[in-house]
Amino acid sequence: MRKKALLAFLSFFFSDLVPAVAKDILVPAQGCLATQLSVAPVSFTGNLDGPLGELTAMNWHVAQWGAPQPLSLVTDCLGDCRDGSWQTSSADGRQWATVVAGCPTQYYLQQAFSGSLFADCHEVDFFLEPNSAHAYPNFPEGMIPRTERPKLGQPAQYRVAWTQDLLSGVHGGRCGPHLSVYNTLGAVLFHNDVTDPERRLNHYLFYQLVSFDSRGFTFNGFWFQTSPSQGGWGVSDSVEVYGYTYDAADGQSATFDINFKNRLISLLQHNPYLPCGTIEGLCDANNWTPESPYFGSLATGEASGQTAFWSIRVYTQ
Repeated sequence: MRKKALLAFLSFFFSDLVPAVAKDILVPAQGCLATQLSVAPVSFTGNLDGPLGELTAMNWHVAQWGAPQPLSLVTDCLGDCRDGSWQTSSADGRQWATVVAGCPTQYYLQQAFSGSLFADCHEVDFFLEPNSAHAYPNFPEGMIPRTERPKLGQPAQYRVAWTQDLLSGVHGGRCGPHLSVYNTLGAVLFHNDVTDPERRLNHYLFYQLVSFDSRGFTFNGFWFQTSPSQGGWGVSDSVEVYGYTYDAADGQSATFDINFKNRLISLLQHNPYLPCGTIEGLCDANNWTPESPYFGSLATGEASGQTAFWSIRVYTQ
């Protein structure tokens, strides 16, 4: 009897030392043959074009928000039209998407908004995103069912992970001091299903982790959207906040695996923008459900760069 009691005690004690089982939010996982991507139009319509490319289709798409010219729906198979590698670009040659099949498959995003052919100073976003059943209801979901996704406050850890390789990233000065920049980032979008059940109030929270900034700027709780009228609230941190260094164009890839749960909850509950005291449940971490994450680059003003992304995960432990 004493032996059984001792074993039960030891089992209970050491169970806390066993790592929690990881739960992936994204499905299916990126594999060796998942090389087809859909393409979102320059302006949101609720529809996707494609899929483009070869072999097996992923439940993912390329977003090109604010681009002056959309990506072509005609692809270049790069010599072998059966190996899964392909490329497409915009008509003006300002944006390129290249898929290189492998284990894992790599996704190259290139932006070039320098020179006399592009004189605008606005932001152009170039992202890889899993399909969302809410945004694109007629297309295969890129995430596990919504009812199975843990809320922000539920698991011990909420993590986002990806590997990238910055090939180049520069900016000019045409748009004035600090207004031209090339960034790379990984991000997770959350929605408050309790305070905005019918999605009419834009109770969204964008959390961006900047992994490169051509100016060398560090983001430490920088709010870039401050009201629902902007489509929700948004806040950025640099990966440096978590002890990482920015990626560099040095021929070496950079891998990030970040537990953002406690940090994001703190930002959510201690901010000057969300009316936590006015709207009950707005800043309760257990009310926020993950929506579509996104990974890629943005170019504002006179800026250009190219970055490859792969091994993307959003998961809990």
